[in-house]
Amino acid sequence: MEKEKVYTNLLNPMAQQKPEWDIIPLVERPSTLEERTVYIINQRWGGTQAHEPLLLTMKKWLEDNIRNINVVYRAKLGSYAVNDTDLWKEVGERADAAMIGVPH
Repeated sequence: MEKEKVYTNLLNPMAQQKPEWDIIPLVERPSTLEERTVYIINQRWGGTQAHEPLLLTMKKWLEDNIRNINVVYRAKLGSYAVNDTDLWKEVGERADAAMIGVPH
């Protein structure tokens, strides 16, 4: 009967991580949202209508409570896995901040 192999040199995937890989620093948060443009993006997880009431309520709250804020609501094209390049380009060019809504 053949002996079962014993692995003595196992690698821990956590130990293999290198902190310099793909580190992209976060953008600095604005000190205020007054006179800024904020995008609220509906990721459509569960369908466009699943979270639209919540996200539109957030939009209204921001508009009612922050002076001179411009809030833009957009539903992303396709499901959450689809890359909506036109939307991301618009957000990159026009938004001072963005909230991506995937509430559940």
